[in-house]
Formats: sequence, C-alpha cells, structure tokens
Amino acid sequence: MNKEEKYKELQQQVVEWGKERGLIFKGNAGKQYLKFLEEVGETARAILKKDESGMIDGFGDIAVTMIILSEQLGNNCELTVTSTVLEIDLFDVVRRVSPSFVNPSAMNFLHDAAASYDLDLVDCLEVAYNEIKDRQGKTENGTFIKFLSEKYETRKSNI
Repeated sequence: MNKEEKYKELQQQVVEWGKERGLIFKGNAGKQYLKFLEEVGETARAILKKDESGMIDGFGDIAVTMIILSEQLGNNCELTVTSTVLEIDLFDVVRRVSPSFVNPSAMNFLHDAAASYDLDLVDCLEVAYNEIKDRQGKTENGTFIKFLSEKYETRKSNI
C-alpha cells in the first residue's frame, strides 16, 4: 500500500472515530478549530525543544484535527504525496486552515512541514490514530472529553 492509500485508509478511520463520538457535526467546527490550534501550539513547543517524539505526536494530532474539521465542514482534506517537498513551516499550515474552511491543499502543506523535520506525516497520523482509536469518552459542547477510569479527565482529550 502506498502512502496516499494508507492516508485515505487512516482518514476514513479517523472520520468513523469522530462519527462514533458525535464530533462530525458542523456546529462543532469552531471548537474543533480551537483544538487544531491547541495541537499546533503543542507541536510548536516540541519543535522548539527539538523533541522528536513530541513532533511525531504533534503532526499526527494536527492531521487528526484537520481531518475532523474538514469533515465537519463538508470539505475534502486529501493528501497527494509528491517527490517535491516544499520548504514549509507550521505557520504556513495555520494560514491555510480557518474555522470556516480547510484549504484542500492544507494536508499537503502539513505533509511538507513534517518532512522539513525528517518526519513522514502518514506515519505520524498512524501513531496518532493508534493512540486514540480505543479512547472512550463523550462529546460535550462540541469537545470530546475522554474517560479516565471511572471519572472524566478535567483536561480535554488530544482530539
């Protein structure tokens, strides 16, 4: 399976995960955009600290939030892996994602931003999905809150 096929498979799994948890609703897009920004901030911190595992987690989590936001808005968030990787930074990705629209090429920019740190976005997305796929919780006011043991965690989940 090539990278684009793997991405499409993971994208569908993330969408199904979001549907099962009541996230795929246009009214949740504003909260999802805030989640996207939160993940960008965490990734920026990992970049500044040169924390490779944090960057892997961060780029994967950003991809998950973009996929869910795109689905909420009825947009397409495809990835077209090319041999040419642009010199893109995280700021370029943020400029292409807004609360009302996910630029169809935004995932490609995220791919190139990850590649600038010698990371493969599809691998990062797979790590992120494997971390959330069995996560249980509930959606409140457009935000998924994960269960920890018998209680809700007070901090919002990674997605």
